[in-house]
Amino acid sequence: MGRFLANFRHTKGPAAGTPFVLEPGWQQRDIDLMYEVLPNGRRRWRSILYGVARGNGKSPIVGGLGLVEVASREDEPEVFTAGTDRDGAKIIHGFQVAFVTGSAMGAHCDVLQRAITYRPTGGVVRTLSGDGYRAHGLTPSAALKDEKHAWLTDKQVELHWALESGMHKRFDSVSIDITTAGWDRATLLGEQYEANMQTMDLEVLEGGFLIVGRDTEAQALMIWRGAPDDADPTDPAVWRAANPASWLPAAELKRMAMTLPENIFRRLILNQWTESLARWMPVGVWEGLAAPRELEEGEPLVVVFTGTYQRDSAALVACTLDGDAPHVAVLGLWERPHGAEGWTVPVGEVQREVRHTLRTYDVESFIVDRPGWEDEAEEWEERYGSVVSFPLESSRRKRMVAAGARFYGLIAEGGLTHDGNRELARQFAQVTARETPEGVLLVRPLGTDKKPAVGKYIDAAVCAVLAVDEAAEEAPSVYEERGLLTLKPAEPEEGEVEAVTIEGETIYVRRASA
Repeated sequence: MGRFLANFRHTKGPAAGTPFVLEPGWQQRDIDLMYEVLPNGRRRWRSILYGVARGNGKSPIVGGLGLVEVASREDEPEVFTAGTDRDGAKIIHGFQVAFVTGSAMGAHCDVLQRAITYRPTGGVVRTLSGDGYRAHGLTPSAALKDEKHAWLTDKQVELHWALESGMHKRFDSVSIDITTAGWDRATLLGEQYEANMQTMDLEVLEGGFLIVGRDTEAQALMIWRGAPDDADPTDPAVWRAANPASWLPAAELKRMAMTLPENIFRRLILNQWTESLARWMPVGVWEGLAAPRELEEGEPLVVVFTGTYQRDSAALVACTLDGDAPHVAVLGLWERPHGAEGWTVPVGEVQREVRHTLRTYDVESFIVDRPGWEDEAEEWEERYGSVVSFPLESSRRKRMVAAGARFYGLIAEGGLTHDGNRELARQFAQVTARETPEGVLLVRPLGTDKKPAVGKYIDAAVCAVLAVDEAAEEAPSVYEERGLLTLKPAEPEEGEVEAVTIEGETIYVRRASA
């Protein structure tokens, strides 16, 4: 394979004019693995996902492999190389035209606007743009799809399935997807990557910077070169390990690390999956504030509950009243499991956790974000008397912007701690920032349909931000105006309390004076 590609010459960059030689340390091994054969001479792998960071030669490889396929088969092969759109397709076709016209292969080819025919095999390599509705009926011998992370539209997804569904029409056909990492696991690439990670036999190599996944029954292979999830994106050693190409100088990697937005750098340059397109909180800052400890019975707390209107996610989070060093703890967190259509938050579990919280701790403020949870909010207010709804109309955005700014300032200064809950850390990684007239607003990331991304919840993160903000408030609160119910586990003195019965159990509450 490498000998065939060496007939071509690079046409761009510092290697322009030199033979297209695969780097022996990594590139040659990757291509050799893709083209392994069985004892009977047939392909071992017919569905291949190849993940590698930008700048490591993805598009030239797509173009070169397309020419390999059209020249190596004898069944009048039809080879399709596809990009996300017409411009992406032109890039691939441009490499192929340059390779052919600059080599001896050119004497046997006819170069057309969007195709190259190879007369000795009667084959053709065609370039497709991302419109799958025009691609049904094709009989691909090979399909090579570039930048799979950007295949997001209905037409692009349809092109993928149009090509995949035609692979059985050709003997020993192959599909090769080449890409960098994405951020939305609900996309075509995200679902493919997740399925591979869960079902393939995985081999982790090179310190975690190379994952090789195999499914021999399905003849599926994944080669994924990139930074592990826990790698430090500020470490130059990580930059180098995630970019094995020798032609990428360390100084250029450093420049990109300094100029690109963090999540863009992680996805495109480190080939590292991120939780959002552009995150609000820098990597590692929240994790560095973890200081797990048990909340003490009777400890004064601010507690916040919020959930989605669709009831597919909810959270209950507390913040201590420790003055200069508040502590955040997750008391309950519920999210719809991946693929569990129709799942809703178990209200009974929420009710039990709320009841336990109010009985166990000295809850000085309990804030409920009402949308979608109006019935529960009214019930809690009736039972406990101390529920305060988060302002929902004109003041909601202003309050959230101010709370977010205060929270960000505290974490930047190391002014709070938290219990180390991994799900809360994941949600903070998913929070994105949106500029508004009031300031920076914390929002859920949007999917390709411009709606909140599936599975990307931030309710616990919102709870934490509001709880810290409420705990830090110095101005008189609404509780000083309306009074507050404090739960007391001991038997009361006559005349000071009232009894509340919850699910057949009586507890006693003492009303504080206004």
